[in-house]
Amino acid sequence: MKSKLIVVGRNGTEMLTNESGEVTSHLQGMFARTIRLLEAGLMPVYVFDGKPPHLEKQKLVKRLAIRNRLRNSVNEQ
Repeated sequence: MKSKLIVVGRNGTEMLTNESGEVTSHLQGMFARTIRLLEAGLMPVYVFDGKPPHLEKQKLVKRLAIRNRLRNSVNEQ
């Protein structure tokens, strides 16, 4: 995946193109690569570094509460 995305950081006005020379965006490239991986029976995993957005905080709090509740119920057994 890195080899496909490295061209996004290029200098100048060169456009990102596919093998046929058609102009495409980095998102289209990632989407096409994901489709090929899925068709090959592979499950891609994407990792995004950094802090989660503020809107995600409430969801993370709920997940933590569920995780803690499940751990407590396992420990009680």
